[in-house]
Amino acid sequence: MRIEYLIISIILMVIVLLALITFAQNIFPSFPKAVSDFLSSIGAK
Repeated sequence: MRIEYLIISIILMVIVLLALITFAQNIFPSFPKAVSDFLSSIGAK
């Protein structure tokens, strides 16, 4: 895999994550708990 492709993929992932976080904050008041659950589910995989 080329470095340029990897960097672009990481940047896109960060942008998508930030958009999802902003979107989720508007819906879920208890968002920090959702984030920790999400991160632990990623760590479990």
